[in-house]
Amino acid sequence: MTKRGFDKLRTQAEEQLAASKLQTADMGKSDLKSLAHELAVHQVELEIQNEELRRSRTAAEEVRDRYLDLFDFAPVGYFTVDGHSRIIEANLTGCTLLGVDKRTLKNKPFTRFVADDEADNFYLYRKNVLENNTRLNSILTMKKADGTLFSARLESIKVGEEQLRITLTDVTERRKVAEALERSEKLYHSLFENMIDGYAFCRMFYENGRPHDFIYISVNDAFEKLTGLKNVVGKMVTEVIPGIKKSNPELFEIYGRVALSGEAERFELYLPPLDRWFLISVYCTQKEYFVAVFENITKRKQLENYQLLTSEVLGILNDSSQIGDSINSILSLIQKETGIEAAGIRLAKADGFPYFTQNGFTKDFLLTENTLSSRDSEGDIC
Repeated sequence: MTKRGFDKLRTQAEEQLAASKLQTADMGKSDLKSLAHELAVHQVELEIQNEELRRSRTAAEEVRDRYLDLFDFAPVGYFTVDGHSRIIEANLTGCTLLGVDKRTLKNKPFTRFVADDEADNFYLYRKNVLENNTRLNSILTMKKADGTLFSARLESIKVGEEQLRITLTDVTERRKVAEALERSEKLYHSLFENMIDGYAFCRMFYENGRPHDFIYISVNDAFEKLTGLKNVVGKMVTEVIPGIKKSNPELFEIYGRVALSGEAERFELYLPPLDRWFLISVYCTQKEYFVAVFENITKRKQLENYQLLTSEVLGILNDSSQIGDSINSILSLIQKETGIEAAGIRLAKADGFPYFTQNGFTKDFLLTENTLSSRDSEGDIC
């Protein structure tokens, strides 16, 4: 308290004392002594109270300063705007976000910092907050004092009659990351659907530690084209391809091993139920889950087999064996490699092409089909 304040307080006290008609001249010695004691005690009490008030004031000022620091240096901008969207209060972070000096921001229209094409959106957003009397969020494009645009997340609540308390967060980088992620997901989906190779994401199930069956979680369009299998998602492979566990137990072993070890593998496999060859690359995404990427190599394998067969046939023909033995060996080789039950080799003889050797044909078939030439009733070539 200032000296002037103390003087004023003393004057008020003397006036009240005079009004109370308490005169010390009329008091006895013992009364004066008692009064002096009470005054001394009262003075000490006042000093104690004054000290407590001083400590309380100091503590309150420290709390206020901490609050102001927390308010000013909060990670988000704080604004209070009136019914005309004029800024009543703002923290330092908010001023920094808008690129303005805190001392010049008061009473400035908040709408000055909203991008021109977002003015209607902010109006509707403010209207919704005031009418619904609830906390609402919105993403708007804001404008710094120098005209720089940035994406901001606003969270507002109504205070008083028409005032809004707004928190403002710069989400430009976050939005860029989200947009980049969205583009990446679209690109991945496009690659997934348009890739030439087949793709299958599956989960392996085990019984007693051994791979038992796996379920298709997702596949791409090429999966159906390459395998001929349709509507497999959500189904077990043993349901989709009956008999596969018996015909290709090694497929379960490989997939089961990869799904547990996490080590990728690449292999070629013939699937008898589909009568197709596949080149398969399989890797693990997480324990018990795997992805198989594959291509149909049936034509390539057939070509390789034909080339191998041709090479073996030429090797037999170049052998020093008799021609009859060579042709019989070629016939056996053809049956072995192709799996056909009956086969024969014709050689030109006179005016026909009878079978030189055969295996598996019936006698009736040979009697009627032994020559490629049609003859008349007298046995002459037509």
